[in-house]
Amino acid sequence: MSFYNTINLPKDLLIKELVKVKNQNLKVLTVFKVAGLIGLTPADVFNALSGLYPITSIRRAISDFTDDGKLIKTGEMRMGLYNQPNYVWILKLNK
Repeated sequence: MSFYNTINLPKDLLIKELVKVKNQNLKVLTVFKVAGLIGLTPADVFNALSGLYPITSIRRAISDFTDDGKLIKTGEMRMGLYNQPNYVWILKLNK
């Protein structure tokens, strides 16, 4: 779970933001769990969550889960928001 405190929030506000990030991350990971082995772009996740969170927050969550080894970035690309190519990620299956 990452919140990059680039604006030096005070501790009480930082804690609130960390809680929000945790909830966002859990929802993003849940979308991948429901999809199973179906690959998803950040735009797919954004749409699955009805645009509830900014696309940048979804991309951050996907990057964090990739770094944690929970998601795998494939070499596949699909058109995403703004008609731009986006990479596709899949859930890493635990053995």
